[in-house]
Amino acid sequence: MDLTYSTPGWLAGNPLIITGSWDTTPIFRIRHGADSPHFQAEYRQRYSPATVAAMKELGVTLAVVDFFKGFGLQAESEY
Repeated sequence: MDLTYSTPGWLAGNPLIITGSWDTTPIFRIRHGADSPHFQAEYRQRYSPATVAAMKELGVTLAVVDFFKGFGLQAESEY
């Protein structure tokens, strides 16, 4: 089977380097009583343009980020 047909062009010349963040959305942590005093600032820094630029510089080609957690789009819209 020839996989080059379905492989995105950007992946052909670059390695796949993955980073991720799972189940750390503030609304999830607050609801479960696990929110530390510094978590909100850390969360915002994690998704800042500076962090994105640093990951790109390190060679990250795929980032898995938080997604809908079931609290509703209105409740989660900030994140």
